[in-house]
Amino acid sequence: MYKIILNISLAILMLSLNLDANEEQPETTGNTIFAQIDDLTITENEFEEIFKTAVRHKYYHGRVPEEELKKFKKKVAEDIVIQIIVHRDAQKLGLIPDHKIIAQGLNDYDAKYADNPEWQIRRDWVMPLLTKRLERQNLLEKMEAKKKNLPNPEADQITKYYEKYSEKFTEPKRV
Repeated sequence: MYKIILNISLAILMLSLNLDANEEQPETTGNTIFAQIDDLTITENEFEEIFKTAVRHKYYHGRVPEEELKKFKKKVAEDIVIQIIVHRDAQKLGLIPDHKIIAQGLNDYDAKYADNPEWQIRRDWVMPLLTKRLERQNLLEKMEAKKKNLPNPEADQITKYYEKYSEKFTEPKRV
């Protein structure tokens, strides 16, 4: 599911760029708020656009099987929240995107679509968005690597945690 997080990051990026440009809450007139994460508001319409993007990436025919729809929608919503929080945590930790990797990604993308006339028309508009997306993706990957490299706790740390939060390790009485 982590790949879906990366794939929908462009939609979230555009949402955050819109907020950065306005530095205000988005208009929610006629549109209910889907989620509020600190100062970031995601409307239902914005969520639906992100959801449609996630569906196109995961399901070949662009349709979620009815029995999976509710579960998939919930997972996409969770992924959005997790991605935003992890990205903000990466920024708080002072992580910096690897600009060599980003430049290579931009060059690859530019080379891939060099012969496409539509790309030539939209290139100047898309490149800044793509740069932000690749920076966000790079920070998310760095946080994922950081999480995987966490050391296991020492035995005395485990004991102290258990003693401090022993109520979390009890079972209710059974009759």
